[in-house]
Amino acid sequence: MSTINSNSSRSVSLTIDNPKDKPILNGNRRSNSMSTNNNVSNLVGAINKFNINNGRGNNQDDKINVNSGNITWNNNSNASFDNSGQIITHLIPPPPISPYGAPPFNMNLPPPNIPPQFSPQMQQFNHSQLNYNPYQSYPPLTPPDFQIEGTPPPIAHLHQPNYHPVHLPPTPPNVNATPIWQNNQRNNRKYRNTNNSKEISKYANSKAEDFRGEILSLSMDQHGCRFLQREIVINDPEVLNLILGEVESNVVDLMTDPFGNYLIQKLFENITQEQRIQLVNNSKSDFIKIATSPHGTRSLQKVIECIDSKEEEELMIENLKDHVVLLSKDLNGNHIIQKCLTRLKNNQIIFKILIENCIDISCHKHGCCVIQRCLDQEHESEELVKQLSENVILLSLDPFGNYVIQYMLEKHKSDEVVLDRLTKKENFYKLSIHKFGSNVIEKFLKMSDGKENLIDCLLSWGEATNVEGEKDDGLFTKLLNDSFGNYVLQTSLDNCNSKQFQKLSMILLPLLSNIKSTPHGRRIFNKIQ
Repeated sequence: MSTINSNSSRSVSLTIDNPKDKPILNGNRRSNSMSTNNNVSNLVGAINKFNINNGRGNNQDDKINVNSGNITWNNNSNASFDNSGQIITHLIPPPPISPYGAPPFNMNLPPPNIPPQFSPQMQQFNHSQLNYNPYQSYPPLTPPDFQIEGTPPPIAHLHQPNYHPVHLPPTPPNVNATPIWQNNQRNNRKYRNTNNSKEISKYANSKAEDFRGEILSLSMDQHGCRFLQREIVINDPEVLNLILGEVESNVVDLMTDPFGNYLIQKLFENITQEQRIQLVNNSKSDFIKIATSPHGTRSLQKVIECIDSKEEEELMIENLKDHVVLLSKDLNGNHIIQKCLTRLKNNQIIFKILIENCIDISCHKHGCCVIQRCLDQEHESEELVKQLSENVILLSLDPFGNYVIQYMLEKHKSDEVVLDRLTKKENFYKLSIHKFGSNVIEKFLKMSDGKENLIDCLLSWGEATNVEGEKDDGLFTKLLNDSFGNYVLQTSLDNCNSKQFQKLSMILLPLLSNIKSTPHGRRIFNKIQ
């Protein structure tokens, strides 16, 4: 028998029947459930009385009785401590903050709008220098029916005699654990794959006839569209007529749909000429909408590819000719004009419109590609080359037009008009020190048949004398010190003949002393050595 007495203002009485050869609890402060007979039998002693003084007087009826796993509770009790046995410190709970009893010391609770963990009283309570009586038991943190199963919080920071906390090493993070977002992604993928499997199996053994009246909705569905394409490839006239009959009135919506455009492309590959003309007539009023759509442009290009008769060509050109310039400048529409230039035989009308607007179209980031496709038609591009050559200076200074001039020099190497424009000293210098114009001069020196004539003009400018009879080397000095002009001189050295190389070296060598230390100066110096 062990009895503990305390004379504190809030006294607790604990009486324990315990054989002297076995401790009541081991040292790991584990929770023991007393709701079953099996757990109660593991305790060597039985707790007979547990009296709590709540400041209401000395009542002997307030007890916790544990007999054969049954717990009873009386709220009227007085506590008196008598220590006649060994004190087991593992049974001493930490100081709780309980709604079922007063705190172990006088503490004013914070207002409701201040979280208790941030209150000044709680900060003082958590201080490591708090004087805590290890032999005093306090009111339970939970109601009596649940208090034994609750694990008290650790009190390692409190100074208690005969208390030896067990310090467990921190649990290392699981580096191999899968992040939550990946788990969610995997679950979503699994769910999505399940849905896909159901959708695919839906069309596994089906025929187009099974979906009569639903063809239009299937055309705008990923799996339904693929199913219909497989049915079209079978090339059964009845199936083609069934599908065509349900979609022909909505051909514009399908041509601009992310999935439906593939069905239209497959249809144009397998239907007859009359059926193609019928679909074009149904959609010709919306050609601009279709051509400028990222999905519609693919459908319309397929329509142009499938044209095999003069009637279809005329129908297509008739509906596009009023929008050639607009489509040439559009991100998606320019591909329609390019397809007409490369696939249609009678495209003179489109060519004529492009030539009339070649300067405007050449200076556009998408239109310059259309003009380059026109230059591929060597037998029909003479008029276009003439128009571009007359505006070579303007286009060479343009961020996009310079590419048209360079492409023209590659396709048409001999052009007297371009040579005449570039051999003028002011034009040559203006282009040579320009970011885009210098590219045109270099392309001319590499590709054109008139490059020797241009280099001769350059040498004549370097050998010319001023009024005082001295050589006028101002042009070469400016080109050597210019970030773009020095590349023109390097290209001239690389593409001139031997006689021109000697003359050019004699002009440049005296001027290199000031730029020998620069990267471009060293490159030029290495070329003339």
